[in-house]
Amino acid sequence: MKNPLSIGAIISTISVQPLIAVATQATEQLNTFSLGYSQNTTDYFAENGSEILPTSLSFSFSRQLSENLTLSASHDKLSGSARWPVYFGERKIGEETAKINSKNYGLSALWQEEYYGLALSYSQTNNQDNARTLLPEIIEVSKSDAQLASVSYNRFFEIDQQDSAAQWIVNWNLGSQYANFDIKVVDETVREPLTTLTIRDKQTIISGYVDIGVSYWDFEGEISWMPYAEISWNWELSSDNEQFATLSRGEATRAFDLTSERFSNRFRNPDTGRAEIGIALGWQNGWDVDLSYHQNIASELSLNGFSLIVSASF
Repeated sequence: MKNPLSIGAIISTISVQPLIAVATQATEQLNTFSLGYSQNTTDYFAENGSEILPTSLSFSFSRQLSENLTLSASHDKLSGSARWPVYFGERKIGEETAKINSKNYGLSALWQEEYYGLALSYSQTNNQDNARTLLPEIIEVSKSDAQLASVSYNRFFEIDQQDSAAQWIVNWNLGSQYANFDIKVVDETVREPLTTLTIRDKQTIISGYVDIGVSYWDFEGEISWMPYAEISWNWELSSDNEQFATLSRGEATRAFDLTSERFSNRFRNPDTGRAEIGIALGWQNGWDVDLSYHQNIASELSLNGFSLIVSASF
């Protein structure tokens, strides 16, 4: 079948993109450049009252080497900062602050047949968090390096509509992700006596995942459009090293794991899921726009947000 939408935004390793786009492989344009923006909402300290809104700017370039094979490279930068007042009774005694920065570089490949495909991806991420808490007053710096690799098999089928060029598309995706993390956390007290706590941890997690999506593709006229919905679930296959807790949360302790990866959707956290709805628009001149909203499911740390991707194929 001939598909008017491009493939650039799908292959991007910036975040988990809807697999309905497996059906939107370009047949005439060989190159696709994509620019993306996203904003998430979550709590920095895994508790109410510490809301932070990290934003991400992303770039990706895809090259269709043959009728079936497409390669892609991507880069994105995530950042955010926030302040939260701290009260003793009804009197404000100060503020807690946090700042996050993260960079990601990725490569991916897609082998696509008419109704099924095989995808491979690899990415390298560098994260740094800086936080200052009160009661007790502690400065925390956490850094991590992460390597993520995944392989997935995807398949979809179409439901043609009578007397209409539009069609329903149902897809599913089954895959596995390998994640390796090297994390360093340094906690320093501000008041005398000065105390420093340094923690190093290395962790490897292998997980499986499944995505199921449905979309309605209307490609009549100059503009084709595709509203879609998708739900995914991830489960742990194996893991080494247990999580550990920091001292930067007053009397409360929290499992500290993956640092800034918890602020994005790059890593598929085991035993959690994700729901997403969106709409993709495509023009015959090679321009595409994808707008979506996502929400994590069954996660200890709530994460929701939106993303906008603009692509040009040539």
